[in-house]
Formats: sequence, structure tokens, C-alpha cells
Amino acid sequence: MANRPIPPHLAAALEQVQAALTQALGKPVNLLSDPWAEVERGVARLLGGAFDPSKPEHTAVALGLGAAFGERLAEPDQGFWFPNRDAPESAMVGFPDAVLMLSPLGAAAEALGQSKLELLDTIAADIRKALAQARFAPNAGQAQRLNAEAYRQLFDPGMLQFLVFDPAKADAAWALHPDTVSREIRDAISRAGSKLTPEVAKGIEQQIVGGMSRLDPAKSLTEQIIRAPRLVELVASLNAATAFTGVAPDDFWEGLAFPLLFIGAPQSFPPLDDEERQAVKQGIDPFTLFLDTVPYANPARDEGYLGAFDPDQVSLPHPAFGQLEAPHLLKVDRAAVTGLVEQFDADKTREALGRWTAYLEAEAGQKPVESEPATQLRDVAVQLLSDLKRLLTHPGDMYVRRMTEAEAQSEMSLIPLRLALQGPRIILAP
Repeated sequence: MANRPIPPHLAAALEQVQAALTQALGKPVNLLSDPWAEVERGVARLLGGAFDPSKPEHTAVALGLGAAFGERLAEPDQGFWFPNRDAPESAMVGFPDAVLMLSPLGAAAEALGQSKLELLDTIAADIRKALAQARFAPNAGQAQRLNAEAYRQLFDPGMLQFLVFDPAKADAAWALHPDTVSREIRDAISRAGSKLTPEVAKGIEQQIVGGMSRLDPAKSLTEQIIRAPRLVELVASLNAATAFTGVAPDDFWEGLAFPLLFIGAPQSFPPLDDEERQAVKQGIDPFTLFLDTVPYANPARDEGYLGAFDPDQVSLPHPAFGQLEAPHLLKVDRAAVTGLVEQFDADKTREALGRWTAYLEAEAGQKPVESEPATQLRDVAVQLLSDLKRLLTHPGDMYVRRMTEAEAQSEMSLIPLRLALQGPRIILAP
């Protein structure tokens, strides 16, 4: 897959299962070309019985077969791997001619569960049929071909935002029915007026109202959350979120912003060892070395969510979310970080980082190199913590929402809609 090669962990799984099958059958096995019926004889020996996804050794076989199936879709289907944190294998396969994605591990597990690896050929045939329809559809030649980066932006939920929900508005949002949502969205678009461009208004209506039309009007959103989980999460956010931070990758929050919060604004710094002095001379950025070297003034939660919340401080927004394998909306205990965030002072933090840079120069005998990218990372981390401090001045429940990059880019355009949905309704008396 030239567009994006197979992820290393999947390549290793493929090689491991291929080697195990070669040993089990006593002859070379090629998972990229051998008929699935022949492969299945060796797989039966490896499993030693019916496929059981709860057994790690069975899951390892499924992972290797899934990796091989994904690679088989490269030609003639032009499939490519793209990262996806919701997928058990952390990656999925997409295609350039249609928005169509596949979890190869899921397909392999389904085939193993039926003891029929030839089912993978059926799945591949269905994919080819759908791709052919897309290629020969009207205006197909004018459509832009998709690549792995486009799929990542659309489907990989690697961005994260903190929000505060009004509890009463959240309860009302969970109980909404599709027809009510559609009516209120159209009404809010009308009230927002020129604050929403025609293109944005049309896109919102197509996404939300169009999605609602595919749900059962007699049931609430949470009663059918399994059918449209991302849509339910979005509707709840629009109706109940009263404050929110900026959006950043989840590993940015965990690896930069929260560590900066835990370190605080120290008045003194630990002595440098020879390796750290050498790192300064070799050009390591001061901010990176600050996070790696200066001890935390406040303990992090090493086994917790984002390093900031204990497992029991993270819960589902509503019991219905328990049906989802990977909900993108979670409630977190604001008390876990309130004390630290209230103590955070952006100016004192910047001042401490300035003193740290001067300290490195004095200790290493050489002025540290402050690169523009690292400076931007520092500034973003400080801004996110400032956002979080402002957020916690608002009453209500604290939530975390994971989203794709495409969703994150549309957040600003949704602000007028959110304000219209939550703002006062003017009713003219007769």
C-alpha cells in the first residue's frame, strides 16, 4: 500500500502467524496469496478448537489474518491503511474512490467465528462492488480521490476538548426525539441568521437533520444511540455545553499540558547531570527538557485517564453509552483537577520557563536553542491550561469529548448554532 504502508505492529502480527502456519502445516505458507480455504487448515491447528476472542492466542491469530486481509485489498482495490484509535488494531483500511472503511481484524474475527475464512473473499467482493458503483456514478470523475490523511481527519478521533454541561440541559438532550431535534436545529439555524454562512447552515442541516431522518421518531436519542453515537454526542454538546476549552490532540493534553500543570512554577530547579548538559549543547529545546527533568510539584495519576483522573473519576454520560465500545463523550470528576487548575498562573509559568532557560545556559555554558515549533507547543500548552481554568469557573458537570480533526475544525462554525439553541426564545404575544 504505497499510500500508507502497513503499520509495524500489524506487519509483525502477519509475519508471526505466517511463520506459525508454516510450522503447523510443514510447508511454506503465504498469507498474501494462498487461498483462504488452504490457510484455514493450518488455522484450525493453531486454534485447537472453536475461535474464542477472549483467548489472547486466538486474538493474535485474528490480528495476523486481519493484517493479511488488509494487505490483500491493496491491489486491485487500491486500499490503504490509516490510523484509527477506535479500531482494536489501531488502524483501518480505506479506499480512494469512496468513503468506505473496513476493520480487517473485525472481518477476520467474523470469518474465524464462522469457521469459514472464505468469507473474507465475499467481503472483498462486496467492497469491489461498492467501489465499482462509486467509480461509475454520475460525476464520479469530478470527485477528489481520498487518501490516508483525508481518512485520518475524517475518522480518527485523536483530538480532545474539555466541556462543562448544564446538568438539566444534558438530561433534556438525552430525552430528545429525532423529530424534535430536527425542528429545533432548523429553528436555531433560522435564528442564527447571517452568523452562519449558507454553506455551513446547509452542511449542519444535512448532517444533523439528515441523520435524524434515519432514526426511529418514536424513540429518544439514547434509546437508539447504537445507531448514531457520534450524532447523539454532537446533539448533546450543542444543547448542553455552556463552556469549552480549545481542542488539541489527546497525547498533547497527556504529554504536555497536564505535565506542565503538575510541575507548576518552581522557584528552583534540580541539578543537571552530564547527559542533560550534553543535551543542551546538542540543541534540545528547553521546554522539552523542562518537562523531562523538573519534578512534579503535584503527583500525576500514572494509571489514570490522561494522567489526571483516576479510573473511578471517569464515567459514562448516560447509561445508554454503555452499549458503545468507544464512547467519544465521557464525564470526568472536576474535583480531580480543580485545586491544581485554580493555582495555575500563566504569567508565573512563563516566568518560570524563562528562568529555566537561563539556568540551562548557566549550567551548560551554552545558550539553549529555542526552536519555533517547541515555542509554539509551549504557548499552546499554557493557553489550554488557561482555557481549563476559565472553564472551571462555570458551574456544571465536566466532560471530555474526543473528536476527529475534521470535527475539531468545524467547532468554531458551530458556536452560533449552539448559542441559538441555548439562548432565549422570543415569543411574540398575539
